[in-house]
Amino acid sequence: MKLSRTISPLWFPFGLLIVVQVLFMMRTDSPIPNHALWGTDGYMRLVRVEALATTGDWFNGTIDRANTPYGDTLHWTRPMDLVLLAGAAPLIPILGLKEALYWWGVVVSPVLHWLTLFALFWAARPLFRRAGLVYLGVVSLTQPALLSYFSAARPDHHSLIALLFVLMLGYGLRLAQDLKPSDVKPALLGGMIGGLGLWVSVEFLLPLALLQTALGLGWLKLRGHYARAGSLFTIGIVLVVLLALVVERPPANWFDVGYDRISIVHLAVFGAILAFWRVVQNMDGWVLTEKPEHRLSFGLFGTLFVLTAIYALYPAFFAGPYAAVDARVVELWFKNTAEVRSLINSDNPLKSLREFLFLLGPFLLAGPWLVYLVRHDHDRHRMWILVGLCLIVFVPLSLYQARWATYAELMLILPYTALLLALLDRLDQGADAVDQGTRVARAAARGAIVAGMATVFLLLTVVVYKFEDHGDKKSANCKMSVMSKYLATEPSLNDKSRRIMTLVFYGPEIIYRSQHSAVGTPYQRNTKGILDTINFFAATDLASARKIAHTRGIDTVMLCLKAKEQSWYKSTDTGPDTVFERLTKGKPPKWLKPLPLPDTLGNFRLYDVVAGSGS
Repeated sequence: MKLSRTISPLWFPFGLLIVVQVLFMMRTDSPIPNHALWGTDGYMRLVRVEALATTGDWFNGTIDRANTPYGDTLHWTRPMDLVLLAGAAPLIPILGLKEALYWWGVVVSPVLHWLTLFALFWAARPLFRRAGLVYLGVVSLTQPALLSYFSAARPDHHSLIALLFVLMLGYGLRLAQDLKPSDVKPALLGGMIGGLGLWVSVEFLLPLALLQTALGLGWLKLRGHYARAGSLFTIGIVLVVLLALVVERPPANWFDVGYDRISIVHLAVFGAILAFWRVVQNMDGWVLTEKPEHRLSFGLFGTLFVLTAIYALYPAFFAGPYAAVDARVVELWFKNTAEVRSLINSDNPLKSLREFLFLLGPFLLAGPWLVYLVRHDHDRHRMWILVGLCLIVFVPLSLYQARWATYAELMLILPYTALLLALLDRLDQGADAVDQGTRVARAAARGAIVAGMATVFLLLTVVVYKFEDHGDKKSANCKMSVMSKYLATEPSLNDKSRRIMTLVFYGPEIIYRSQHSAVGTPYQRNTKGILDTINFFAATDLASARKIAHTRGIDTVMLCLKAKEQSWYKSTDTGPDTVFERLTKGKPPKWLKPLPLPDTLGNFRLYDVVAGSGS
C-alpha cells in the first residue's frame, strides 16, 4: 500500500524564515564571528543571568561592577532571565555556564521568532482563511523592525514582548467579535498574557491601554458582551501583576513604588480599572445603561474616577517610566540610542523619507485599504476597527520613537495582507476555464505580485538612500569586541580588577568579557554613572575630572577616537579643550599615563591613573 503525504503550505513561511535568519547571520557586520552580540543590552542581560545562576540570589538585581564602585540595579525583570537560563541549562554541562548562555543568547530571538510566527497564524485566523495565512507569514518576514528585534545574537526582552503582544492581539480580536456567556477563557487568558507582557516591560502599558479602550468603546457603542469581557480581561491582568509582585520582590519590598518596572503602582492602576468594569458589569441590565448617551456619561465619569484615583495615589505615574531620571541623561541617551530615535528629521528630509519607507512604508497602501475593510467587511468589522485603533496610536508613535515600529508593523501586516489577497483574488477570477499556458502565466503573475508587495518599500528605501548626501557621514571604527577581549586577557591589565572610566556605551561589554568594572552604562537608573562619565570626559577643568576619578577610585581610562557618542564630550569651537579632546590629541594631564596598545586597536586610547601627580 502506498501512502502519500502532502506538506501543508503553512510550513513555507517557516522554511523561508530559516533562510532569512541564516542570511542575517551571514551579514558582513554580524557580531557572531567575533563572539559578540548586537548592542549593549545583550551583554548586560547575560551578566545578570550569570549572576543569578552562580549566586542563586533571586531578589538581587544589582550589577556590582556597573557604576563602580557603587553598583547599579537594572529595571529589568526575571521572565526573560528565566527564558535564557532555561534554554542554556541543557548546554551548561557541555559548554560551561558562560558559553552556554552566550550560544543560547545567539539563537533565543530566532527561536522566539518561530514561536511568534505560530502565534501570528493563530491570532489572525479570524481575519483570514487558512490559505491566506501563508501570505501573511511571507509579508511578516519582510518587516525590518521585526527582523531587527528577532535577530540572532540579540538576547534581550524585545523579542519576548513581540510574542506576547501577538498572543494578546489574538485574544483581543476574538473579544472584539464575540464572547459566549459560558466562555471566560479568551478574556481571562488575554488579560493574563497582557499582565505577563507588563511584567516583562512597562512599555506594555500602552498595548494594554489600547485593548482596554477598545473594550470600552465596544461597551459604549453596543453594550453586548463588552462589560463582562473588560472585567475578565482586567482580572487576568491583576492576577499576573499580583504574582509578579510576589515573585519579583521580597515581602519587605512589595509596596515599593516604581514606574520603570512592575510594582504596586501597576496593581493600583489595574485595580482601579477593575473596579470600574465590575460596576459597569453589575449595571449592565439596568435601564440606565440602555441608551448610548447614558453609557457615555457613565463611562466618562468612571474614567475620570479611575484617573483621579491613580493621580491621588501616584501622581508621577502620568510622567512616564522616566519620571525619576535626570533630564540631561534622558536627552543624551535618546539621541544616541537607535531604537528611541525619531524618524522625522527636519534637517534631512530625504533621510526622514527613507526611514518612513523602511519601517512604515506599507501604511501608504494598508491604511486606505483598512478604511475600506472597516466600511465593507461586515463579518470582521469590529476586528478591523481594533486594528485601526492600534494603528492610529502606533504609527504616529513610531514617527516619534522608532521602538514602536515593531508594534506598528505587526498591525500593518494584517490589512496589508488583506490587500494582497484581494489582488490575488482579482487575478484568479475566471481561473477555471483556462489552458495550461495561461495557468503558468497566472502562477507567475501571482508570484510577482506577492514578491513585489512584500519588497516594494524595501526597494524604494534603497532608491532614496542613493539620493541622500552621505559626504559628512562619520563611520565609527571602534571594535569593542576586540578591545574588551584585550582588556580581559592582557596580563599587565589583569593583576587586579580595574575600575575603568570609559564611554557610556562601552561599559556593558567590558563588564561581560572581563573581571573589570565600569562607571557608565546606558540605563536610566545609572544616572550618577552616566553623569560622572559625561562630566569627566567633557570637563575643561582638569581638577574636577581628577576629583571624579579619585572619588570613584578609577584605575584606568579608555576611549575610542571615533566613538558615536564623542559629541557628548566636545567643547565649543572657541572654548578650552575637554579631557576627551586632550586625550584624542595625545595631550593627557600628568595624572594619566598612556599605555601601549596593539596596532589592531589603533583607534583606542588607554591610560593608567597615576596617584600623586600634578595636573
